Amino acid sequence: MTKQLFIIRHGKSDWSSPFGSDFERPLNKRGRRQARQLGVWMVAQGILPDIIVSSPAMRAKQTSELVNESLDMVNLCWQEDLYLAGLSTLLNITSYYLQDYSNVMLVGHNPGLETLLEAICPGVLPVTDNGKLLTTANLAQVELEVAASTPFKGKLLRLIRPKDIS
Repeated sequence: MTKQLFIIRHGKSDWSSPFGSDFERPLNKRGRRQARQLGVWMVAQGILPDIIVSSPAMRAKQTSELVNESLDMVNLCWQEDLYLAGLSTLLNITSYYLQDYSNVMLVGHNPGLETLLEAICPGVLPVTDNGKLLTTANLAQVELEVAASTPFKGKLLRLIRPKDIS
């Protein structure tokens, strides 16, 4: 069975924010703009997930909400263990939501999201000049073969960075 996984790394965060913890760090102006642009671009491309599963960290939460404004309010849920999740947790979360949904969007953080993308899409993936796979406000669209007896096998359909749509 084929399903779609959309992976979004949160938008650019505000390192000058007075908030004390990493969890509370919000998006900066550029990050908010990137998230809005990504949502508008997704609608124009006909990309509409069934559910958005997001880390509840402020920058991921804001990214999810801003993208979702353009998507006409897709089902949005906060998944506590998405915050700084590793590969095993990300695979478990993905598997859980793909049981009920065909098009799942994860919004979270690096390095976990890059590790997830590399694990489900083996081979050479397009990186930036400085070696990053998922930049901030980056969208990876993956077609997944989901079978009960095997790990996910995915094909990267597209990797969209903010510079590609601005």
